[in-house]
Amino acid sequence: RVDFGNDVFVGTLDYTPDGEAGTTGTFGSQLVVDGETGVLYVLDAGQVFVVDPAGPTVTPLALERSAESLAIDAARRRLFVALATDGSGAVVTALDLDDLTAGETVVLGNQIHRMVVDPDSGRLFANVRVSTSWTTRVYALESDLSEVPWVLELAADPVATGSSSHAWPAVGGGRLVVASPATLDGGQSRLDVYALP
Repeated sequence: RVDFGNDVFVGTLDYTPDGEAGTTGTFGSQLVVDGETGVLYVLDAGQVFVVDPAGPTVTPLALERSAESLAIDAARRRLFVALATDGSGAVVTALDLDDLTAGETVVLGNQIHRMVVDPDSGRLFANVRVSTSWTTRVYALESDLSEVPWVLELAADPVATGSSSHAWPAVGGGRLVVASPATLDGGQSRLDVYALP
């Protein structure tokens, strides 16, 4: 058990070969794992914690503002952290996974809901709120955060529920799966599949 001080902790993963995996413990609002080192990055209450399971040790990551989302590309040794707006827009920062030094940054919209890396291309997909409505836009970014000329507009139902109008559970195989929530007026949740650039 690793205690973060705010009732969030990371438990151990118990599994056997060819068996079922199960967790003991509770995770923060988002968790990504470096598949090469086993280090976990946990986002909770706007902070990112680096968890070394060998210790286990927990180290808060020093950030200039509150974090909103995480994505990892272990193959290319990149951790992407979305930072809340300071009035000039929300920022995605790329960190080197080996020493956690900050690299490239890009400003995207008002709020970054979720990010995911396509394991095939290494591209980062960021779901960004672009206005005061629930309208969001998915940006495709290269690993160095340069923009790919591909943007997906997602106009949400005006009675959509939740703080994030769209998220996605999967990317890969040349496709992005976008999950849209149920609406207050009884509209059904849905999954839409889009071809990636």
